[in-house]
Amino acid sequence: MKILFVRHAETDWNKANRFQGIIDIDISEHGQHQANLLSEYLYKQIPSINKIYTSL
Repeated sequence: MKILFVRHAETDWNKANRFQGIIDIDISEHGQHQANLLSEYLYKQIPSINKIYTSL
């Protein structure tokens, strides 16, 4: 069994070194690019992912 841990993509607040706490900030344009790259990588490397767990 493989377990992968993935951190959230970049937000504008990350870029500005602002603390996010529990506020739900959208990912930045660069963060969207990061998420797309990760998606493509996972699809190619591990095409049969059985479960995904996320934080709220």
